[in-house]
Amino acid sequence: MLTGARTRMEHRPIQLWVLHDHKPGHTSQLHGLVDRLNAIAAVEVRWVDATQIRFYWQDWLRKRWPEQGFTHAPDIVTGAGSASHRLILLARRVFGCMASVIMRPSIPLSLYDAAIVPRHDRPSERDNILITRGVMNTLKPREAGADAPEHTMLIGGESKHFVWSSEQTLDQIQQVLEAEPSQQWTITNSRRTPEEFGVALSQKRWPQVNFCPHTETPKGWVANQLTRSAQVWVTPDSVSMVYEAITSGAATGLFSLPPTQHGRIHEGLDQIRALKLYTPFEDWQQTHQLALPSEPLWEADRSARWLLERYDAWKREHHL
Repeated sequence: MLTGARTRMEHRPIQLWVLHDHKPGHTSQLHGLVDRLNAIAAVEVRWVDATQIRFYWQDWLRKRWPEQGFTHAPDIVTGAGSASHRLILLARRVFGCMASVIMRPSIPLSLYDAAIVPRHDRPSERDNILITRGVMNTLKPREAGADAPEHTMLIGGESKHFVWSSEQTLDQIQQVLEAEPSQQWTITNSRRTPEEFGVALSQKRWPQVNFCPHTETPKGWVANQLTRSAQVWVTPDSVSMVYEAITSGAATGLFSLPPTQHGRIHEGLDQIRALKLYTPFEDWQQTHQLALPSEPLWEADRSARWLLERYDAWKREHHL
């Protein structure tokens, strides 16, 4: 088992370990960050299932990593989810690498060398923290003038943050369709969408709607659809989809659902609303226009560049 700290090695790829917990939201953010790191720098990535590694204080005391089968010690360890938080710090203790975390961890942020945290998690303003507008994802803004023939609606469902209503959502969809009766729309749902919604949608028999249930779409379909969509409507419970739609560069509208309570998720949506990155349904009702995002939103790219800058500074501090 390799337990030694890092040694100075020039002109070699950055060894990056990514600790994950299989949760889709966490995995999407990590993939978004890793994709951009790979695009910007020479990086060798090792994905580590944090749910399969137990943290023992004996390992901490002995500076021992509780896993075998790897070739290179890490230069940077990052991760998302509670299963990764202590393991990231253990990796730094064992290997002398930089410790980075995604989203607000369950232990103090000051313990990490770098942290990438959405503003709605209310992080402190510190040099080791990058505060992002929403969460990272794997989408990237389309190039100016790129073909975007599609119009898409992404429908979520029941969540702890919003009161779901199939009837209210269908009524809002109908208003959008009636505003542009010749425009074709593709609608997809999610695993959280109540069955009643799909039944009611099929009964509407709207000729300009093509319904693609999520159970019938291949992996990556939503991302591909967003990159080809000029306009996108999203229900607010699908927070990650909201940020993906905006990142794609599509004119994005947010359907209206009543919140269960005003928490950090709603704060995040309010913050990007103030930046005019999407159009609330209530505003659209006044104009029947979906505005393009007021500025590009590509937090995965911004985060990757910041992390590399932090790594360079960290190496200088440690004379590496």
